[in-house]
This record gives sequence, structure tokens and C-alpha cells, in this order.
Amino acid sequence: MDLLKACYEALPTLWLRSSKLSSTLGCLMDAVAHVNPLIGQAATDALQRFATATGDEMSVVLHITRWLFVSEAILQSDPVVDLMCEHQPMLELWLLLVSGWAERMKSAAHNTSTEAPSPKPDPTSQLVGQIEAGGLFLICSAKLQVRELGLKVLRIVANMPDACQPEVALNAGPFRLAEALQGTIGQAEYRRESERSLNLMDEDHWNKWLGLSFLVNSLMSSTPSHCHMTGNSLILSIWNTIC
Repeated sequence: MDLLKACYEALPTLWLRSSKLSSTLGCLMDAVAHVNPLIGQAATDALQRFATATGDEMSVVLHITRWLFVSEAILQSDPVVDLMCEHQPMLELWLLLVSGWAERMKSAAHNTSTEAPSPKPDPTSQLVGQIEAGGLFLICSAKLQVRELGLKVLRIVANMPDACQPEVALNAGPFRLAEALQGTIGQAEYRRESERSLNLMDEDHWNKWLGLSFLVNSLMSSTPSHCHMTGNSLILSIWNTIC
């Protein structure tokens, strides 16, 4: 344990630039939730040093955000165990890193406000979108502390400059999820009947299902108990016909 703690304390000073940053950050994120609190604290401190010492704070925030909320990690997690993104020390670290990065982005935007407008920084707006998605995921949690932290993240993002905000096609302007949740983003636009929402193959399957849904219910209700075809095999054969 002492050797592992010493290794974490030596990062990023002894970090090899040739090694993958994502792998190193992933190991540190795993260690934040270590059963030994000293190891967890050492990993937390190392992640904060990575964000400030490597000169690429945005990459660190991006890797940690993806590591926390990547769909594979959530879908493949054990339903009995809490998600890693619901681990309180992990969330507090993420909030701290996002807050520090957002403050520096606001300072940079303020210092360049008098200069000619520059093209939208796509990587920045994409990261903001991922952070907002993570915050939206957290406010759906059953845990009050997790929801509160998710709201803090959304408020931090809402206060970032317009140049950092993602744009949407509906209004071709900065989109803030916090404003959308408060209903202050403007009138919603809905898809018109003339606009196609499904591709032709999906529409064909959907129409088949609509046409056979009544048939399925009729067959299931009228199938005698002595019929050689069980309910499951009947449903399977019908689905094979539809698909």
C-alpha cells in the first residue's frame, strides 16, 4: 500500500509522456474509490496535479468526464453496486475540476473580449455538452446529494461564455441545458407531419407491427390450453414474421 501511495504521489512528475494519458487517468480514477482512504486521497491529489501541471487541463477534464459517464461503464455495471459516477468523493473531484476549468475559460474569454471574434472552439463546446449530459444524468439519481451536485455542475456550465456553449439547429445560438430545464430557452419546435422521422425500413417494420398487433392479441386470447404451441413460441414466430 505504501509503495502504491508513493507512486501516486510521484505523479505527474515521474509520468512518462510516451504512455497513454487516458490509461493513467483511468487507473487514478479507479484508485479514488479505493477501500484505503489514504490511497484514494493520493489518487485524488494526483488527478488535480495532472489538471494543473501538464498544461492540458481540458484533456484531463474530458478524459475524466468520459470515464465517468461512458455508456459502456454504466450498462455493464453491477446493478447491486453503486455506479462509479455516484461515488461521492469521485463526484466532488469532478465538480472541482470542472469548476476550475470553467473559471479559467471565463477568464480567457474576458481577456480576449476586446479582440476580433474568433471561430467557435468546437472541442470546448463539445466538452461542455458532455459535462451537461453528465449533470443531467446525475439529477435523475435517486440520491439527493448526487442530484444536488449535478445541479451545481449545470449552473457552472450555464455561467460559461456563449463562445463555449454548444449550438443547436433550432435557434442557431448558444444552448444552455439549465435554461431549457427552467423553460426560458424559448418556444419549442416540434416535427411537422411532412417531416420523416423514421427511415423506410423502420417505417415498414412499424406498419407491420401496427397491422399485426390486433392479430397478436387475438391469437394469444384464443389459443386453447391444449395447443402444442406455447405462448412464447407463438410470440417468437410472430416476431420472425414481422422482422
